[in-house]
Amino acid sequence: MDPLSIEGAWAYTPVIRSDARGGFFELFRGSEFLAAETDEEFVDRICTLLGDEALRQRLADRARAWAQEHLRWDGSIAAYEDLYARLLNSHGS
Repeated sequence: MDPLSIEGAWAYTPVIRSDARGGFFELFRGSEFLAAETDEEFVDRICTLLGDEALRQRLADRARAWAQEHLRWDGSIAAYEDLYARLLNSHGS
C-alpha cells in the first residue's frame, strides 16, 4: 500500500486508491477503501463519500482498525527479530 493510503488509514480518513498500484499491504476493496482507476472514477468516489456520511465513517473506522492491527511496531519488531534469527541460523549451518 502506498504511504498516503497508510497515512489516511491512521488518520481516520476514507481512502480512495487505484487497484492497479498493488502494494505490500492487502486491504479489501469496499471494506477499507474505495477503488478508482480513472479521473472520472476518482471524482465519482469523492462525490459518493461527500454524500454518504455513514459510508465515510465505516470506511474510516475499518481502515483505522486495519492499520492498528497490521502496522504496529511490536509486530514489526517481532518480524525483524524472526528474520534476523533465521538469517543467523542459515549462515551458521
